Amino acid sequence: MSSDFVFWRNNWVWAGLSAQFDVMGPYLYSILGKSPALDLTLDGRVTRPLDQQLVWEFDLNARTRMSDVIGGGIAFKLDLAAFGSELGESELFGR
Repeated sequence: MSSDFVFWRNNWVWAGLSAQFDVMGPYLYSILGKSPALDLTLDGRVTRPLDQQLVWEFDLNARTRMSDVIGGGIAFKLDLAAFGSELGESELFGR
């Protein structure tokens, strides 16, 4: 699996987010990021509480109030051809 952060300003102008990913220990990761275009920072942690579960926790801190921002998030890329049997069937959960 790989992932990228994706963020856009108004009118789908790319805002980007630079991130630093650090391994803190076995299945314990730290992520620090910033988007100057959106004046926000990101502080995240990734853990693996179960064999087939990753938990991603993020704190996004917007320093400036902006209007008409499209938004953003994480784009995950799963290599199901190589690891599908280990990962199991994929599921998409809605709210």
